[in-house]
Amino acid sequence: MALFVNGEVVQLDSGTTLAALMNERYGERDNMAVALNRMVVPRADWARTELNQADRLDVFHAVAGG
Repeated sequence: MALFVNGEVVQLDSGTTLAALMNERYGERDNMAVALNRMVVPRADWARTELNQADRLDVFHAVAGG
């Protein structure tokens, strides 16, 4: 299946979870945030969030400050 990660077309197997994609592409990072189809997905939900054909993911590096 094909979906979009930060505007780039990415091919994945059906049933791939958000956690699997993030670990494969970015490794174990605590400073990442993800919006799936314009809705932020809490990190606690990544392992149970299955990705689908034509989903759009926006991956951000979370930055603290003021």
